[in-house]
Amino acid sequence: VVTNLDMDAMRRNMRQIDLIRIVMFMVGGLLCGVLGLTGMEGLICYMVVSLLVGAGIAARMGFQVNTYTADGSPLTLVMGGATSQVMSFIMFWTLTYSLAYIY
Repeated sequence: VVTNLDMDAMRRNMRQIDLIRIVMFMVGGLLCGVLGLTGMEGLICYMVVSLLVGAGIAARMGFQVNTYTADGSPLTLVMGGATSQVMSFIMFWTLTYSLAYIY
């Protein structure tokens, strides 16, 4: 159990994780839109992107999530900030789908 936590470093780490997640979900939405995925295929794409982003962040941390985050839960890496993730994903998904297949 770690007792000496630098809360400024933890906040900085969580901000960086959120930024990485939002950008990666934008890229995932672009990919989903360009591939022309709709409905359940798009939902599956979102889940795959979510798992890959969480695994990538955990790998970058050397799979020592509790050392770099406040709560230390791997679930936080996958589901943390879900509202901004979903909104970014859907926005870029619908934008690129519309540009590629409708216009």
